[in-house]
Amino acid sequence: MAKYSTGKDWSEESVEKVKEHTQTDDGSDSRKKRAAQKQAEVYDAATGDSTHWEEEGTNYEADQLPHLVSDYNERVGSARKAAELSIEELAQRLELNPADIEAVEEANALQADVGGSVVHALEDEFDIEIIDT
Repeated sequence: MAKYSTGKDWSEESVEKVKEHTQTDDGSDSRKKRAAQKQAEVYDAATGDSTHWEEEGTNYEADQLPHLVSDYNERVGSARKAAELSIEELAQRLELNPADIEAVEEANALQADVGGSVVHALEDEFDIEIIDT
């Protein structure tokens, strides 16, 4: 049995299954990718639905963050406030994670690994342009 930071004992079979699903195309493990997958699985487990991770896996490359204009955070924050929406209300309305919207408004989209779908949803919702073309 292996013990991880969650304090949960994992069988060797479970450990091998996680390793199998976190190898890169060249067969090497990607520590960053494994950490991201684990974080996503923990979040979904806490919210009650982790089945799509088990069935479909992850594809972070499919939702890459596009280049953004320098004042993207101000544009989104101003538009949200003009619409008189809280971050939580906007997140619920767009079916997004509030932390992603907060990261955008704090100009931390890249560091927080916010996906391109979040940016597109915000552009569509507020009819603003934050992608640098």
